[in-house]
Amino acid sequence: MIKTETFFFLSLKIRRYFTKKAEGIKVKLIAVKLGHFCYNKDYERTD
Repeated sequence: MIKTETFFFLSLKIRRYFTKKAEGIKVKLIAVKLGHFCYNKDYERTD
């Protein structure tokens, strides 16, 4: 038998996974843009 805590944790993970899937493309685009921006800033600073 599964403990209620484990079940709750799994349901949370599943819910998060599906919300991430739904917003995935938008989030990825934002993350990529921010990542490139931060990377370029750091690169300019070090040079």
